[in-house]
Amino acid sequence: TTIGSGVISPKVILDDKRQTQTNSSDIILGYIKNENLYYRQQRDRFGVEYLLATNVVGRLQKLGMGNNLRLQFIVGNY
Repeated sequence: TTIGSGVISPKVILDDKRQTQTNSSDIILGYIKNENLYYRQQRDRFGVEYLLATNVVGRLQKLGMGNNLRLQFIVGNY
């Protein structure tokens, strides 16, 4: 899959690794492009770019499930 030029710090994760959720889980590709945070999902064959945040400073450091069972994107300069 081509995600274009100017993309930095791409990360890929299975959004819900719990055994009970294997039928509904999805692979998520997160990245920063032009100071904006985007993600794409496997169910869309990675063809749809979803904007999550604008004016992002830094790189996508981590992508993972939080204690609240929601996917979290951690951006920073470290």
